[in-house]
Amino acid sequence: MMFSPQMQTDFLALWKLASEAFKLDLGSIHGLNHWNRVEGFALQMAKINGADQEIARIFAIIHDCKRENENYDPQHGLRAAILAREINDTGLFLNENRLEILCFALENHDKGEISNDATIGTCWDADRLDLGRVGVAPKLQFFSTGAGKLLLKTGRI
Repeated sequence: MMFSPQMQTDFLALWKLASEAFKLDLGSIHGLNHWNRVEGFALQMAKINGADQEIARIFAIIHDCKRENENYDPQHGLRAAILAREINDTGLFLNENRLEILCFALENHDKGEISNDATIGTCWDADRLDLGRVGVAPKLQFFSTGAGKLLLKTGRI
């Protein structure tokens, strides 16, 4: 898939690329609806806590697109980070520092860690806010940001 020759992320093209890269059913628990909810949560939080909105959106769209199954797939985040690096020069256009933040968030999003970095924390919190779809109640101690904790407690910020 070829991206437009622009210097900012083409999110429509990224959605298409992620959908095509996804080996599972697009309607699966790790598919499009999940990505869309994570994107919504991430944008809500980023507006409050100053996280990088572009990175948060990219994360939401591709964080699970390289899953190979619905259950245990400990390498899917690494595969998503590899994809981000492969398409950066033609579709994401992130500088080296921003790309490293994105790739760290992708590689580690399922490790149960928290982060003091607003952008990484926003990415992880946005994904964790949607754990209910797999029958897991999100736990407050695994949230990195105040905005994520508030969304978990109240459902709104």
